[in-house]
Amino acid sequence: MGIRNAAKAIIIDNGRMLINKNRNSLGDMCYGLPNGAIYYDLPGGGQNQYETLEEAVKRECLEESGYTVVVDRLAAIYEEISIDERFRAEYERYAYKVHFIFICSLTNKFIQPQLAEKDLDMLESVWIDVMM
Repeated sequence: MGIRNAAKAIIIDNGRMLINKNRNSLGDMCYGLPNGAIYYDLPGGGQNQYETLEEAVKRECLEESGYTVVVDRLAAIYEEISIDERFRAEYERYAYKVHFIFICSLTNKFIQPQLAEKDLDMLESVWIDVMM
């Protein structure tokens, strides 16, 4: 089993945060959620070979939301290790991930985003109000 790096973004603009809305298609292998359950995730995804983490988070934000971002700083790092044996067997590449969470700013604040690529389970990118 290998370790996969993932680069995620916290993007806050005008008191709103950009997140991805998802619908579970993996049954209880997805965080114990029932099939069809809605869950939310930060924009971002896996790091490609020879790609820096900053390049990965910029690419993933553009692919998933249509927004271009600039990386301000690293905010957090955490491990995600699946304990579900079925998930480990079927999705070995995704069973052990290290997430690098970056604070990012929009570079195209006034451009209507166009979704370029959806991840598995992803429905849309949405802005939610946050209290600051």
